[in-house]
Amino acid sequence: MSKHLIVVAGTPDAEATALAIANGCVGYYQGIPPVWQGLAQEQGWTLPCVVTEGDDGNVVNWAPVA
Repeated sequence: MSKHLIVVAGTPDAEATALAIANGCVGYYQGIPPVWQGLAQEQGWTLPCVVTEGDDGNVVNWAPVA
């Protein structure tokens, strides 16, 4: 499993990097990647959020960053 931070597009890299590290993420995305957009809309993701991806590449869960 791996965790990824998703921030609003245009978030400064230093801020996104700090949030990713603080939340134990392996990296971050500026905006929701196209492959996850349908799921994000269906589940009502809010940004910034942390997405946990399983070993099979599927999203296991997501959580907003407080």
